[in-house]
Amino acid sequence: SRRPQVLQSAFSVASCIYRVRWTVDARKLVSTDREHVSPAFDLSFAGPVKFKMLMRPKVMSDEKGGQSFKKARGRGKVLLRCVEDLDSNAAKPVVTFRIAVGNPHKQAIPRGPVRHDFSEKPICGLPEEIQQWDFTKAVDKSTHTFVVCLEVLTSG
Repeated sequence: SRRPQVLQSAFSVASCIYRVRWTVDARKLVSTDREHVSPAFDLSFAGPVKFKMLMRPKVMSDEKGGQSFKKARGRGKVLLRCVEDLDSNAAKPVVTFRIAVGNPHKQAIPRGPVRHDFSEKPICGLPEEIQQWDFTKAVDKSTHTFVVCLEVLTSG
């Protein structure tokens, strides 16, 4: 079976929401990785600005190796990172976004929105109390993948 594209994006004219869907291999959830990073994608301001999504495991202990998806049993958070050096006179990359974790057969309810100016700090996630996901619950058993969906409500 052909693997789905890792990153897909679409703009919904009806809701004015720009969605970026990142398909993640479930094997990442039992890995000793400390971070998993999506391919880059553009969000438009005065011009296109490159962003990536990051998955980080829940920190289970402060000891060396205490932070991995395997140790966290597939729990963690999703962050949005601006990966460009921003020109100080360029338009400020202020993004209002929501995040959902699910799969094509199990649409998750998005959490957020969060509004953030990425020129002040290049990385941002959901508020502490709603940032943790159990990624294992979103895995599609037939494809062994799950989807992290970024919903951009407004940029600019």
